[in-house]
Amino acid sequence: MLKNILLVGIFVVLLGCGRHGNGYDGWDENYVETGTGVTMWLPKKMHTRMYYSSVVEDYAKTCGQSQYLDINLLPEPQDVYKDDADGVRTYAFCSTFSVHEGRKTKLNSPDMNRTVYHDYIFNVMMNQKGEVLDCDYIYSESTTDSPISNEPFKLPILIFK
Repeated sequence: MLKNILLVGIFVVLLGCGRHGNGYDGWDENYVETGTGVTMWLPKKMHTRMYYSSVVEDYAKTCGQSQYLDINLLPEPQDVYKDDADGVRTYAFCSTFSVHEGRKTKLNSPDMNRTVYHDYIFNVMMNQKGEVLDCDYIYSESTTDSPISNEPFKLPILIFK
């Protein structure tokens, strides 16, 4: 009985963890970064661009430098956007890639496969002439460890009678 109560308690605590906003992936749709005050628009149905490598880190370095903005950060037809009263159009999209760091061995515990997920979310602001006015991005990282079985793979043996 006590075990069940503890499991329910742990489940309730885990439900409270994480993001619970109404925007993309649980973020608040109008996200304000604490410390810097950078405001980002994170709509729920944002397009994800898959680059399959860390090249997006280089793209992010050009963000905020409108005269040197990487061509891969320019809006695509499937990107969502909103128009401000000033005639500024804000495009929002994200890029996700993962890095498999391989086997991690810990003392007195099973070996683990570690995967690190990198998420970049971009806002590109353009005027009515199509000129880039500004670019902002936020970055988040998450890690997943999955246990590795040291037992060899065995095919099941079926016996029919």
